[in-house]
Parts: sequence; structure tokens; C-alpha cells
Amino acid sequence: MSTYDAFISYSHAKDKAVAAALQAVKQKLGKPWYRRRALRIFRDDTSLAATPQLWSSIEAALSQSRYLVLLASPEAAASRWVCKEVGYWLEHKSVDTVLVALTDGVLIWDDAVGDFAWSEHSPLPPVLRRSFSGEPKWVDLRAYRNSVSPRDRKFIELGADLAAAIHGVPKEDLLSQEVRQQRRALTLAWSAVGVLLVLFAAAVWEWKDALTQRDRAETALIQADRNYSAATNVSSGVVDIVRDLISAGTISTKLAEPLLEVTRKTILQLEDEKENDSLRALEWQLLNTLSLAYIDVPGQAANALELARKMRDLAERLAANRPDNDSYRQLLINSEIRIGDALEARGLFDEALQSYRTGQVLMAKLAGKDRTNGDRKRMLVYIQQRIGDTLRKKDDRLEAAVEFKANLVLVEELAANPAAKPDWIRARALAHQRMGDILREGGHLDQAIEHFQAYHDAIATLIKLERPNVPNLTWRLDLAISKQRIGDVLLELKDYPRALEEYREYQKGASDAANRDPEQGEWQRFLANSHLKIGDALLAQGTAAEAAVEYATALQVYAQLAAKDLRPRSQRNLAIAHQRLGTARLATSDFAGAVAEFRACLSLAVDESARDAQIISPVLVHEDCRSQLAQIKDALMFAGAR
Repeated sequence: MSTYDAFISYSHAKDKAVAAALQAVKQKLGKPWYRRRALRIFRDDTSLAATPQLWSSIEAALSQSRYLVLLASPEAAASRWVCKEVGYWLEHKSVDTVLVALTDGVLIWDDAVGDFAWSEHSPLPPVLRRSFSGEPKWVDLRAYRNSVSPRDRKFIELGADLAAAIHGVPKEDLLSQEVRQQRRALTLAWSAVGVLLVLFAAAVWEWKDALTQRDRAETALIQADRNYSAATNVSSGVVDIVRDLISAGTISTKLAEPLLEVTRKTILQLEDEKENDSLRALEWQLLNTLSLAYIDVPGQAANALELARKMRDLAERLAANRPDNDSYRQLLINSEIRIGDALEARGLFDEALQSYRTGQVLMAKLAGKDRTNGDRKRMLVYIQQRIGDTLRKKDDRLEAAVEFKANLVLVEELAANPAAKPDWIRARALAHQRMGDILREGGHLDQAIEHFQAYHDAIATLIKLERPNVPNLTWRLDLAISKQRIGDVLLELKDYPRALEEYREYQKGASDAANRDPEQGEWQRFLANSHLKIGDALLAQGTAAEAAVEYATALQVYAQLAAKDLRPRSQRNLAIAHQRLGTARLATSDFAGAVAEFRACLSLAVDESARDAQIISPVLVHEDCRSQLAQIKDALMFAGAR
């Protein structure tokens, strides 16, 4: 893994100011609020400590960088250090990762010779002569050599050309994302949490007035504390509301981010006046909410993990200050579990299990202090379910079954409480779902369908508790998934019409969820899977042409997901969609189409152990595609021989 996204090579004599400004722009564009920088840029003035082994340090930085940004000028071309840096890059890296920013001189690309026009005053180091296969990405910064500001709009746009290349996204997307974040944050600040700023201003005014007017100290301090408490309470309330909306599926990550950003700024302002553990706990809530939002967004798993680790750091500080405070111990446990969730989302199952088991031990101790506390038992249930899920994804199904059986006993007791909360009832539903999955995979179909029906019934009970006109999308998606699971058993029992009926109900729920939040990767996966399942039922009952339409739709959604989410599961799901579509094409005697799909399947790097909870296929995808290609070849040869 590269330590730096880019290395800036430049003439210290002339271009130090431009290099610094360019570094600032590239590190800012596209930066989430919780990270120090969007890109990590190596520039020797900022990145190197004083060292006698200067070249060895520069060489190490070059080897650990993804791109080389060359500030081209006659001075740079004559610099021994710049030439040495560029020469090292060409020897060890691709010239395609060289980005050029012209600060002085003239650059002209000559199509006839396929190279820049060279002269004795060329701004490029001689080592680059005849190195490019085509005109490289370059920007003109000559207007900024003598006076530059990283806040200059035109300079930012030019810097965005280079930053976009490093990010691997279009420049327009990078700039529009920056503008959208600023506009959205400003609008939502006034509409959603404007009261925070008013209360904060009142708190600050009262606080400072109290220091200068000792004769009114007692009254002023009391009022200031009230305003301060109001500001922190409103901040906490905003975070809680956003978290609940994310959990219920009624707000997207894109909408949640600016709300949380405004709240974060308020927290920082409050900390300037009166830092305390309550504010640290509020900051923990903020990180927790955004981490939750990011876990299922394709391409954001690393960010979710980074946020979860920041949560743990904060929780450890709080718990160290107040070891007797059970609420802070709970934050530490929740942080450990969130780290496990983020690791599991990245396919790091062994590390995830370690975090889950650490959290399980801590949670068992905390639950033992008050055995009547249902929320603590619910947390134990969740941890045990996640351990079972992770074991199942590792194909350790016997151990997973042990966890799920024990989990079902624990959750039945919890849900039987007359004061059971909706979350406890959902935990019972999910426990039945997991038992049904394990039983189905073991071939115990009659028992499996009983558990899937119990899953369905528990969720149907929950939906009756929805507030008027406020649907809980998570519950409704659970109901749809219960239909999918029942359909899977019916398909294995060869009851194709009923299986198709259940799958179509599944698709309605999955489509509703996916349309509400296109950024939510898990919901998009459910939508793709619903098309795949309907295709399976149609193919099984002999309507291959209709099945091909469903498979093609699933393939389109999986391809969009796989482009953003490089986890093994996403790549395997895409390969399965190609394989299924190839099978349907073959069933309609479209041999050319079938061959194309099977070859597309084989072109993907597939981890056959990377199972999706919705796609449980014992068939090795590549093996099946190779087998079907061989059958097509034999059939065509036989037909030709006749």
C-alpha cells in the first residue's frame, strides 16, 4: 500500500510557494470533515525531517508514492535533484503516472514526433525526452509563480485537474462535490440547527460577561450554564435524530453529512469555551453516526473503519477518566463492535472476530452488573449474531450454528419481556432468519421454512408499530427479505410458481429501499439479488427468455456496485450474474451470447469463498463457466461434424 498519493518534484529556488499552494489545494479538495486531508502529498519541505541520508529518504518517499507531480520550469530542468527524482520514477514506475504543472517556460506537444518540442530552454528534465507515449496530463501555472494563493478560484480549478487525476474521478465531480458540500452545509445550518449558533452565542456572551462583571457573577454563570447546556442538548439531539433516520433508512448519507458537519463545528466552538467529558461523548456520537452511515456505502469501508478507530480512542479517554462510569464503558464496547463491523465489511474476517470477541467479553461483564437491563442483553445478542455471521462467511458453519442456536435462546427470553422494545423484537426476527439460513444450507428445508416464517411474522408485528405516515424502511426491507428466504426454500422444493410469487414480493421491497437511497450499497445489492432470484425461478420453470431479462438487469446493478466496491463479495456477485445470464442465453440457443457471458465471468478475479448472504451457491462460479464453455464447444464441433 502506498504511503503517499503524490510526490511533488520542483525547483526550490523558484517554485517553493507554488508547490506549497498546490499541496494545500490537493489536500483540501474532496476532503471529508473527519480526515486531516483528502490526499497525502509528499513535499520535502513539509515531509522530511533533517537527515544526513537525504537521498535515501527521498528515494523511500518516491517508492511509496502513486503519482509524481512535476513543477516544470527551466530551473527544474537544470536541477540535479529534480532530474534524479524523475529518473528514479521512470526507472521504477510508469510514465503514465507523471503529472506536469508548468510554472515557467514553454511546453508544446509535437504530434508528428509524438513528443514535446525540445530546446536548450526546455522546462522538462532531459531524462523525460521520448518517454511519453502520448501527451501527458499537464496544467499551466505560469501566472501564479510570483504570486499565488491556495484560495484563488482559478488556481483551485487548475489544481483540481491534477487532484482529479490522482483521485481517479472527473474534475467536474470533484469540484461539484466541493460546492455541494459547502452549499448544503450552509443551507442546512440555517434550517436545521440554526438554533445551535444562537444558543452558543448567548452562552459565550454570558460566559465572558460574567468574567468582567463580578458583581453579577452568580446570576450570569447560572444563565450561561443554562444556555451552554441547551446548546449541547440540541447538538446531541441532532446527532440522535440523524442516527435514527439512518437506521430507519429515511435519510441518505449525502444528506446526513452536512447536518453532522454543522453539529461538529458547534461542538468545536463549545470545546473552546469549556472542554469536558460530555462534549467528548457528544463527539463520539457524531463519529458513531457517520461510521454507521458509511459501512454499507461502496468505497467507504476504509472511512468507516477510520471513524470507528477514532471512536475507540475517544471512548478509551473517557473510560480512563471515569472508570466507574458504565455509560463510558458502553461507548468503549460499542466502538469495538463498530470496528468489527467495519473490518467485516472489508472482508477481514479474522480481525473482525477478534474485535467482536473483545467486545463480547466486556459486554458480558457489564450485563452481569445489572441482569434486568434489557438493552445490555440486546447488545450481547447483536455481538453473538455478528460472530455467527462472520463464522458463516468463513464457511465455518458448525461453529456458526452453535452461535445461532445459543443466540436464539437468549433473544427469545429478551423478546418475551412484556416491556420489550421494537429493537428486541427485531433481534428475535433476525435470530430466526439466521437459524433458517443454517438449516437450509444443511438441507433441512422443512425446519428452515418454519424459521423463515417466524422471521416474517415477527417483522409483520413490528410494522404494525410504525407511526402514521412514517414507514421504517429497515423493517419493511426485513419483511421483503423474509419473502426471499421463503422463496429460496420453495425453489429447492421445486414449487416454482409459489417461489416466483415470493420473489416478486421481495423485489417490491428491495426496489422501494433502493430508490429511496441510491448510495446505500446494501440496498442496491438486495435489488440486484431480487432480479437474480426471479430469473432463477423463471429459468427453472422453462421461461429462459424472461429469465435472461431479469439476469441482465441484475448484471447492470452488480456492475455499478462492483465499480465502486472492490471487496471479493461484489466481484463474485458480478461473476455470478454473468454466469446466470450465460446459462439463460444458452437455454435460448444464443451460443454467441452465452460464450460472451461465460468469458466475462472468467475474466473477473473471483474469491469463491466470498459468499453473499443472499446468494448461497455451492457451485464454483469459474468452474461452472468453464464447464459450460466446454459443452458449447463440443456441441458446435458435433454439429459441424454432422
